[in-house]
Amino acid sequence: MQKPNRAAAAMRRDGIQDAPEIEDAPETPPAAAAAPQQATPSAPQQAAPSATPSAPPPAPPPAPPRAADGPGATQTHAAGRAPAADPAPAPAPAPAAGEPGHAPAPALPPELPPELPYDSSIPVLLLRAREAMMRNFRPVLAAEGFTEQQWRVLRTLAADGPMDAAALSERSVILPPSLTRILHALEERGFLERRRDEADRRRTLCLLTETGRARVAELAPRTADVHARIEARFGPERSAELQKLLREIAGLD
Repeated sequence: MQKPNRAAAAMRRDGIQDAPEIEDAPETPPAAAAAPQQATPSAPQQAAPSATPSAPPPAPPPAPPRAADGPGATQTHAAGRAPAADPAPAPAPAPAAGEPGHAPAPALPPELPPELPYDSSIPVLLLRAREAMMRNFRPVLAAEGFTEQQWRVLRTLAADGPMDAAALSERSVILPPSLTRILHALEERGFLERRRDEADRRRTLCLLTETGRARVAELAPRTADVHARIEARFGPERSAELQKLLREIAGLD
């Protein structure tokens, strides 16, 4: 015969009922148990407002008033605003035609009359003719170390004898400043000399030396040959007529 449980009998005696048995919770599958829990995103934290309000930035110091500013500008400076820039002065209007200060328009060159074309100008024709003549003489003179101006001085002194610089300038058709340099060069080479005039001590005469006269006598026939070849192209009659016309032109005032 089974003996009654003393502990259970005591509990019934004390009014304590048996508690119902609690069923075991179902086992969580391994996959579910191993899955990590997703973190819930937290809301961004806002900074707590400061209990003490921040002080406003200090205002810039007012600019000192300019000497040219008036009372209104001083008030603008005190308010902390920069003064307005002075407007640029407007350019002065140009003077109209006829008013003082107006520059006159440049005068247009006069037009040549149709009956006098440039190629028919006698001075131009003479210059071209002279250049054409001298192209035949320059090689002969250059071979002896002379320019055409130096040769004219030597030929003039050889033909007319001693003379002062003024007369020599006119006879050789050379301007005085150029003649001074030519006389100095020929004097250094021993072809001429300058001496006082015995009749008038205020004058200085230019004359050929013995070397100069010998050199002219040596070179003159060669230049004469060039001149003869040029005259042969026109004939003696036309050459004589040309010389007559040129002398008349040279005598014009």
